[in-house]
Amino acid sequence: KGSPSGQYLFPCHPHGALAFNRAAVGFCMDDLWDAAFPQLPNLKVLTASAAFYVPFIRELWLASYCIEASKKVAVAALEDSGPGTGMLVYPGGETEQLMTERGKEKVFLSGRKGFVKLALEQGMEIVPVYAFGESDLYHHSSLWLDLRKKIQKKFGAAIPLIHGQFGLLPYFPDKGVRLVFGEPVQLWKEKKWEKGMIITQNMIDEGHKVYCEKLRDLFEKE
Repeated sequence: KGSPSGQYLFPCHPHGALAFNRAAVGFCMDDLWDAAFPQLPNLKVLTASAAFYVPFIRELWLASYCIEASKKVAVAALEDSGPGTGMLVYPGGETEQLMTERGKEKVFLSGRKGFVKLALEQGMEIVPVYAFGESDLYHHSSLWLDLRKKIQKKFGAAIPLIHGQFGLLPYFPDKGVRLVFGEPVQLWKEKKWEKGMIITQNMIDEGHKVYCEKLRDLFEKE
């Protein structure tokens, strides 16, 4: 669902060791995104800034609809793309990436409210997304994990120490990796706020609470 005249924010969870689902959507646009959302032809994927400083990786990310995950870049992209835009974001980011454990579902949303603020400011509907099977693709080693967390916190770049079934060839979950989309959440209507109100921290906090409840419902239904 979705109106071609609207703009939608798609927060996706969990990030996983390598955000395999992000790459799948970006590199298989026709078969995945366009097939599911033909009314939203303009896809943008917010990605960690550090990725754009690595040769080759930068080119891959740019070829798969990625842009820097900063508010300035996101707002500019929404203005340039106009109606019919879907924007994919991973609120848990590198912190959630380093939390990944095969066989466990972990989501990091505490204090991650920037995407809610963006949606409120831009009048976007939020569509919760859960990637079932994403956490099962790789074993993530706990070796030097505390050190890697400190590096991530200081430099904004995660260093996942992972292995799949054969080297970096991932394990293949029985049901594959399934992206499950919830119903669009209109925070303005959900909380009965008037459009044009000055957005306060309390509104952001309340919107974040609503979103977390919707995400939990989506997960439990599956």
